Amino acid sequence: MNFADISSDIRHNQIIELLLQNNNLSAAKIAAILNISSRSVEKHLAKLKQDKIIIRQGSKKYGT
Repeated sequence: MNFADISSDIRHNQIIELLLQNNNLSAAKIAAILNISSRSVEKHLAKLKQDKIIIRQGSKKYGT
């Protein structure tokens, strides 16, 4: 495991923790809280979805 993997795991855990506290957070809001770009959050969320760690519920516009 290299530094990038560890860094990514830490970020994934931070995002999961935020979603556990409030599952209605947008990628933009998560980005603001973590002080990273929205695009970075979207990439992390995509990986978490791909790994079936999180799932999206509801419509694209109103889902959680």
